[in-house]
Amino acid sequence: MNGITFYDDEFLTISDDIKIIVEDLKRLLLTTPGERPNNTEFGCHLKSMLFEYGSDIGADGIRVVKNDIKKWLPNLEVRRADLLFKDEHIVTLSLTLLDYSTREAFDYDLALNF
Repeated sequence: MNGITFYDDEFLTISDDIKIIVEDLKRLLLTTPGERPNNTEFGCHLKSMLFEYGSDIGADGIRVVKNDIKKWLPNLEVRRADLLFKDEHIVTLSLTLLDYSTREAFDYDLALNF
């Protein structure tokens, strides 16, 4: 099945399922709740946790990511989630997900610079 992607390619590109899901996932993880004017609840709380003093970003960050993906992308199941601290300025979120519609598992890594 194919669909239309907007952000990572030329305008209105026809793409396959996994590419569309990855684009939706990236949009969710990089959007902070309150950032979208017409949908202020949409987003993931992960970026805000990176800057919270004293938060246990490891356990809390994984829980937050899983809950937000379950809420906003119900077609995905998080099979594995890890936060990897590369150095003092880079955190990588590493996910293994299952797409319910195709029953395919895939990996996704997102590096967050701060």
